Amino acid sequence: MHYRLPLSLFAIAMLAVTSMNSYAAGNLFFGPKAYSVNLDNPNYDDAINGGLLIGAKFIASSTHSFALEAEISQTVVKGDVGSEEWELDTFGIFAAFRAGGNLYFKGKLGMVDREIRSTSGSLNDDNEMAIGLGFGFQDGMMRMLEIEYTQIDDNRYSPEIRMLSIGYYF
Repeated sequence: MHYRLPLSLFAIAMLAVTSMNSYAAGNLFFGPKAYSVNLDNPNYDDAINGGLLIGAKFIASSTHSFALEAEISQTVVKGDVGSEEWELDTFGIFAAFRAGGNLYFKGKLGMVDREIRSTSGSLNDDNEMAIGLGFGFQDGMMRMLEIEYTQIDDNRYSPEIRMLSIGYYF
């Protein structure tokens, strides 16, 4: 993934700058995610990914928050394509907005570096814009459960990627 290092360094730098204050204020969160992954191609069956999200809230009130999130995922169960299998690895950086109280709406926008591989060795490696919408529930202890739909844009060389995920953050 040719943009993974610059994206990783950016994410680490941004989270490091805010993490001390965010952690002290209870605004740093992380946790696991599970994804159903669909490529915009009828020949590809869905795959299942597992991942990790880390985030830091910059602005937070009882009704809304703005956060920077870094997310990484890898295929756990490969999808089928003809007589072969395919898999997807992703690394993304997102600006996320949550609005509501304990039950909330989430919107996010960011860049995702993704790599699609098949058992024949073909490779599609690119970084694209991504947008996500979801909703979640949080309790007073900063635990969050989210269901989210993320779409990674396509270009003329790669398919559109759609991910439905569930995440639990603390």
